[in-house]
Amino acid sequence: MSLGSTFRQSLIALLRGALASITAAALITSTACNTAMAVDGYKDFKFGLSPEQVIKKCPVPLEELLNAAYADMFGKDCRVLATSNFPMMDAEREVNFVFTKKGLVFVCFVLQAHEFGGVMKSLGEKYPGATLHPSRAEWMQLAKRFDAAQPNTVIKITYDDDTVILVGNRDETGEASVVLMYKSPNAEQQEISSKGKDDL
Repeated sequence: MSLGSTFRQSLIALLRGALASITAAALITSTACNTAMAVDGYKDFKFGLSPEQVIKKCPVPLEELLNAAYADMFGKDCRVLATSNFPMMDAEREVNFVFTKKGLVFVCFVLQAHEFGGVMKSLGEKYPGATLHPSRAEWMQLAKRFDAAQPNTVIKITYDDDTVILVGNRDETGEASVVLMYKSPNAEQQEISSKGKDDL
C-alpha cells in the first residue's frame, strides 16, 4: 500500500491552510480550555498512544509519511502515519495520525466536499455549542461563497473546546476539499513551547 504523490501534495497544501487557520485561535484559547470536556481521541485511537499501538489498532496498513504538513505546528520531530483506505462513515477515507514525544496528538480525515453539511449537523448534535470562524456573520458570507464554488474560500467550525475541527476549503480553481480533525487539548501550546526550548 502506498499513498500517491498527488494525494500527498494536495493534502499538504490543504492542511497548511487549515492548520494555519486554527493555530492562532488555539493559542489564544488554550489557557481557557476545559480539558475535562474535550475529546480524548477518535474512537479507540486515544491521544497519547504510541505509533506501534495505533498500527496495532488500525484495521488497515499504515504508511509513514514526511511530516511537512505538520512540522510547523507540532515540531520538526513529529511523525505521521497515514492510509488512503481507512473505513469511516461507510466509505474509505484518507487519514493522518500525527505523533509527538507525547504520543498521538492529532487525527485528520479527508472527506468529500458534499459531506460538509451532513458532518456539520452530526457534529453539532454530538458537541453542542459550536464556534463559527472567524465570526458568525462572516462565516455565513463565506459559506455562501463556498456553496457557490467561489475560489480561495475557507470555512471553519470548531467543537468541544476547539478539539474537533471541520474545515471546508476551495482552492484558487474553486475545487473543494473538506477535512475533519481531532486535536489533543493544548497540543500546539505544548509543542510550540517545547520547540522553543529546543531552539534556545
